[in-house]
Amino acid sequence: MCQIKIGKELFTATGRSLAESLIHQGFKLFLDLKYHDIPHTVAQACKVAADMGVWMVDMHASGGRRMMEAAAEAVAGYGTKPLLIGVTVLTSMEQSDLAEIGLNTALKNKSSVWQNWHKVRAWTAWSVPPKKPRRCAANWDGILSWLHRVSAWTLPATTTTNAAL
Repeated sequence: MCQIKIGKELFTATGRSLAESLIHQGFKLFLDLKYHDIPHTVAQACKVAADMGVWMVDMHASGGRRMMEAAAEAVAGYGTKPLLIGVTVLTSMEQSDLAEIGLNTALKNKSSVWQNWHKVRAWTAWSVPPKKPRRCAANWDGILSWLHRVSAWTLPATTTTNAAL
């Protein structure tokens, strides 16, 4: 089945009606809204996405471990739960961007800091900067590292294999 991504612009313009229509037609929907808020709010948003039948949802890892764990717990009881993707660093960010917001860790190390949270086992994948996927994949015991720059992609049926697409 075909996978479709709806990002912030399209979702804001059409609301959940387009998303639900696509899901009803059998498409696997990636809701690319990059949640980033207090744990309860993100958890509730993930529940709504799961209720809609969304295939995959993402959020910023900078929201913290508690936020990510709350999201995972919120969808744990669903028979078909959405895949959860942790966005480590936006692909558009450079070292100077991180410094401006007070993150003094080198860009090349930022995803490695968040990769240490790999014990949040309900997480399926992490979005990492394009320059370091192989290194991350080798270190993320059983969690897929995934890149936005890939034009045609399909996540494997199992999440127990390290991969960098």
